[in-house]
Amino acid sequence: MELGVMPLPKGPNGSWHAQGGWLLSMNPYSDNKESAKEVIKAWWSDSFLKHQFDAANFMPPKPSLYSYVQQSETYGPYFEPLKFSAQNLIPRPTTSVWPSQRTIVASEVNAALRKKKSPQEAAKAMQEKIEAIEEQAG
Repeated sequence: MELGVMPLPKGPNGSWHAQGGWLLSMNPYSDNKESAKEVIKAWWSDSFLKHQFDAANFMPPKPSLYSYVQQSETYGPYFEPLKFSAQNLIPRPTTSVWPSQRTIVASEVNAALRKKKSPQEAAKAMQEKIEAIEEQAG
């Protein structure tokens, strides 16, 4: 079976892709600031980002490494949609209720994809459930 890759469909605000997984920070009150800095520097090194791509399929966040992805036997054929996705990122929601909401989004989108619900039914259910969580949270 041959599979393809494409960017998310374009809506009224374009085609945007959620970013995540590249955030590191250091506690300013740490007794090990120098060690923490070294970990962060190592994490952002080209060699480590290439390793993450090879081992875990994480698209490198540095455009300077896109040629590495493009040369990949596995991902090279899909480079253009991957590049488009990487260049059209938006942060994931960062609210205290997002962990509850993301499960709803995943469940309702999945129901629509499996044709258990129409896209309109899934969107309506998603909106109602998400709004209920936000109201409960205050």
